[in-house]
Amino acid sequence: MNDRPIIDDENLHQNHRKRMRDKFFNEGFKNFGPHEVIEFLLFFTIPRVNTNETAHRLLHRFGSVSALFDASKEALMEAGCSESTAALFKAIPLCFRVYFGSKNETLVYDSPKKLMSLFTHEFPVKNVEEFRLACFSPKLHLIGNTVHVINEGAPNTVEINLRNLVKTVILSETNSVAVSHNHPNASSYPSHSDISSTRYIGQTLRAFGVSLLDHIIIGTDGPYSMRERGHFNIFE
Repeated sequence: MNDRPIIDDENLHQNHRKRMRDKFFNEGFKNFGPHEVIEFLLFFTIPRVNTNETAHRLLHRFGSVSALFDASKEALMEAGCSESTAALFKAIPLCFRVYFGSKNETLVYDSPKKLMSLFTHEFPVKNVEEFRLACFSPKLHLIGNTVHVINEGAPNTVEINLRNLVKTVILSETNSVAVSHNHPNASSYPSHSDISSTRYIGQTLRAFGVSLLDHIIIGTDGPYSMRERGHFNIFE
């Protein structure tokens, strides 16, 4: 006679899910491994069954959580995701912009610290540089609750589309702006090109009666305010 207890797989998985939910509510994703983050998210689109193996397979297929979220709907479904799972993964990065955007509505952007906070969450997890623009009201509220994408570049460089920048500034009817770009594979410390282009942007905007408040660079070591660091007084 076998007196070993019978293990109910469904109850086992449900208990595992409850433990992971409790862990999430207590700690967030602080102590989750990358595959556990994916496994946890799969709970919302795959009911009852064990999602651990699927999480490992997706992480192996795409290489990282960020690459998984950046993958196209077609690539996700080709990897075995349902349309609902693909929609969830695609929605998560976009939710960050909506979330932080809604927090920006009443903020007054009167310091480099606040501008660094604004742009830190604006860049998607991509392996290319992007150039962005924020326009402010006279009271330094973010106009339209929007940070504009001016143009996208390559992994280590981005050319500034000055025509698009000036057009956006004029349409926003602003008199003060801040710009930002990212260094996806490098420190946020500005290059000589970053400094010279910032000086040129500032001079161009002054001709339209618009002040350049700051140029924020987002790198692998966090945000960097060129105004705060006093590069050549290029903002005066």
